[in-house]
Amino acid sequence: MVLSFLIYGAITASIRKSATLISKLSRTLLRIVGVGVVCRNPLPSSRKIIFANHQGWLDGVVLASLLPARFVGKSELKSIPIIGRLLKRLGCLFVNRGIPLEKQPALVSDVLSSERSVVVFPEGTTNASPGKLKLGFINFSEVNHLPAIVVSLKYTPQEPALYVGKETLLSSTLKLLRCEYLVVCEVEWKELSLTDRELQISEYFSTL
Repeated sequence: MVLSFLIYGAITASIRKSATLISKLSRTLLRIVGVGVVCRNPLPSSRKIIFANHQGWLDGVVLASLLPARFVGKSELKSIPIIGRLLKRLGCLFVNRGIPLEKQPALVSDVLSSERSVVVFPEGTTNASPGKLKLGFINFSEVNHLPAIVVSLKYTPQEPALYVGKETLLSSTLKLLRCEYLVVCEVEWKELSLTDRELQISEYFSTL
């Protein structure tokens, strides 16, 4: 299992410009850990800002398996050995949560110029149930009139897919591998209008 993650990381880091191949590798990783994905309405292929609920590390793999995208993560992730380097090679965009988004010009430029969709987890951390939204990217998408969608990820059973609190990546992965059943992630989404996006996202997440 560890070898599978290392191979996945090495290959994706070397082909970061090939988003299609990254999607294929993500689907392979999901099969290895026993996760099925159901998305009856395919995610849009055009460039969007994607706001998704966040329950664990699986969320990024699921979304990467469905479409080419860049992911926004907290700047602290950069300092994690191996993981931080891999995320940078994969094109992850890092946000300093202690500084207003408009005062991070490099990040703003990267988001606006990205040829791929940009995935944001607006809760800012993982939660078993939807948490309070951080408004930086939500307001940014409105002000800049960026097309956006909200995505819900719902796992059944949920517990093996969670990566919350003080749990480690290793313990989370082992928990998933020990699950006796196939974990299924249902993916649904809707388009967001250009105003009141905080309310729209909050209402959508409240149904989870």
